[in-house]
Amino acid sequence: MLRTACILFLCSLLGAAPPSKSLSPEQVVARQIEAYNAHDVEAFAATYGDDVELSELPSVRPAAKGKANLKADYVRIFKENPDLHASAKDQIVSGGWVIHREKVTGLADRKEPVEVVVIYQVKEGLIRKVWFLAGE
Repeated sequence: MLRTACILFLCSLLGAAPPSKSLSPEQVVARQIEAYNAHDVEAFAATYGDDVELSELPSVRPAAKGKANLKADYVRIFKENPDLHASAKDQIVSGGWVIHREKVTGLADRKEPVEVVVIYQVKEGLIRKVWFLAGE
């Protein structure tokens, strides 16, 4: 009984652990989407570097910088959009780059899904930069 409890405890810790440097960029981004869909801010933020930069193309200036800002933004976003969900429709992986065409549903202010192209730069097992290109 004690052994089973210890194994379950260790498994729960491993599930909440930050991405390993041994994970592929594709696996890191997949973990990020899983945490996003679960609205698990801690697991979501654990996939990002402390100095992450998020930008909306075509702007070249980051719209958000740093993991602390990311966490604060997504606490609010998840609270305001309880049905928020993203899925990758298409994916290209090249080295540390993962490019998705994602479908986002459950936005409180939109009935229709939104499609967005997202470019992730992954280094040392963490997402370092993200660029969003939203459709019209």
